[in-house]
Amino acid sequence: MTKNTLFQKLKAYKLVMGFLVVALLLGSGFVVRAYSSYGTDTAPKVVGESGSVVNIYESLVKEGTDPLDEPTLGALTSPDIQSRYLCVNDDCVYHLRQTFRSATTTIISIANPFLTPTSTSEVVVFTDDGGVKYTGATSTVIMARYMPTAPATTTYALDCGAATAAEATLPSWNLLGTASIATSTDVYLENGVTNSFGGVSTVTSTPKILLTPAKPFFVCLVTPTVAAAFTESNRAFTGEMTIQVTRTK
Repeated sequence: MTKNTLFQKLKAYKLVMGFLVVALLLGSGFVVRAYSSYGTDTAPKVVGESGSVVNIYESLVKEGTDPLDEPTLGALTSPDIQSRYLCVNDDCVYHLRQTFRSATTTIISIANPFLTPTSTSEVVVFTDDGGVKYTGATSTVIMARYMPTAPATTTYALDCGAATAAEATLPSWNLLGTASIATSTDVYLENGVTNSFGGVSTVTSTPKILLTPAKPFFVCLVTPTVAAAFTESNRAFTGEMTIQVTRTK
């Protein structure tokens, strides 16, 4: 048998096998059609036995770029800034808030957030909560807002300012103070505000004060007629103070 005869027989065999495959597909009722274009959709389609058309699309996700592997960014539910520390053009401000301390007449005691006390060198210190402190730094308290939520059961006077210790007799430099606050009276005070709300006979304040290495604490002390109204742990008096401390970075 010559090579040409063998080649012709092989071609005939392949042709017969092809017809058999087509016959089997037609006999089973299954038809596969390939499309280069179908209407306005260029995706290829498979037509099933029931006549339904299934589109076949190439995945748009490239290997190694699974969206589930991408980092998920958080979102705020409001325009509020959650950080208490904010810098704009190296002008940095701490927005601090403290609830009134119980069982003491020093109802507020806040260390200068930019300062590591007892040090005199200018060294930057990064704190565990992501804040920044400067040892030996001087900062400025620009605002103090006094907001009791439950009034005291005695008459008292208030003094807020810079002090040498966390528990001081009186602040060395006053930012906000009063002569007398009446018993069981709601009060709202803020430095630099000429008027006041509540039973306050006299309010004294200054626009701002410094916190220095020698006076690194901002404290508020009360001088009560009855000390137990503040020193008892189950006292009725509650509230909070918000202060803003600023410094150039």
